[in-house]
Amino acid sequence: MFQVNFRRKLLIWQSEALFFFEIIQMKVIFSILLLASAIPIFAQTDTVVTFYDREGKICPEDNAVKFSLRVKESDRYKKLMVDAMDNKVGSIAYFVDAECKTFDGPYREIYKNGRTRTSGYYSQNKKINNWRTWSDDGVLTDSFFYKDGYINGIGLSWNKEGVVIDSLIFEEGGKGISHGYWSNGNPSQRGEYINGKKDGLWTYCYVTGKKCQEVNYVADSAVSFTCYDEKEAVQKDNCIYEKEASFPGGDKKWKQYLESKLGSARLPDDFYNGKIYGEVWVQFVVDVDGSITDAKVIQSVNPSLDAIALNIFKASPKWQHAVQYNRPVKAYRRQPITFGRVGN
Repeated sequence: MFQVNFRRKLLIWQSEALFFFEIIQMKVIFSILLLASAIPIFAQTDTVVTFYDREGKICPEDNAVKFSLRVKESDRYKKLMVDAMDNKVGSIAYFVDAECKTFDGPYREIYKNGRTRTSGYYSQNKKINNWRTWSDDGVLTDSFFYKDGYINGIGLSWNKEGVVIDSLIFEEGGKGISHGYWSNGNPSQRGEYINGKKDGLWTYCYVTGKKCQEVNYVADSAVSFTCYDEKEAVQKDNCIYEKEASFPGGDKKWKQYLESKLGSARLPDDFYNGKIYGEVWVQFVVDVDGSITDAKVIQSVNPSLDAIALNIFKASPKWQHAVQYNRPVKAYRRQPITFGRVGN
């Protein structure tokens, strides 16, 4: 950890003033804020910045992809996780300890576009009261009430069309029942919770409503499972509990594909002149048929470089789709494309 420098202090003050909104970065605005906020900036005490690499390990600033800002506020510590590439706040949380291990107070995660991803409240590391989750376009997708760290009462999840896809009913102490649904209204899953964890026999279904897998759980751990085909006959071969989506040939071949496409791309003159460079982050979905869909830039460098990165993903050969509970499922991925600075 390093003592926070003046630029980071200014960032802290801005995040305080703008709360959960995107940090303003224009130089003119920085100058105005500097004059208007000199006293509150330097009045901060016990303010520390820590830099992290891609693996989440502490590192020097030059190697950081994220950094945290810890600010002492009264009897608690406020911690902001920030993207080192664009200085956008990803989450804000409060803790009772300087090591930031015990959550206590409001918690919020934020999308790149400034919208709230998750909002809730902790008390001594336990979730309490209302917790909600939204999609990046502002659609409510989850709403749960917590008591003493467990869901209490009725909790619901929706898809983007507003259709209920999961219904939870919990007693105090984490005992509850889950009923999941496909968008067409057919059941997708059902099972019970003990102490807030999956326990006993859970049944998962195809989109037709017929069961595809039965799983026996003990405290969230799958101890055994049985697969069924589309006619609900026991399936002995290729019975899969979970499998990640993968590129044909694995990560090595995926890296070769990205390098090959990037190497053959016609880059703009401003790149070769060293004027534009950096990491473009692309989010994409590996669909149930293995094709890449819904690819979009979530961290931009320049419109020209963004478009090149996006086209690389859209041109990708089909992947091997993900599997969960013996049925194909969509897999969500994020991937950076690095355009190194020419001349360095």
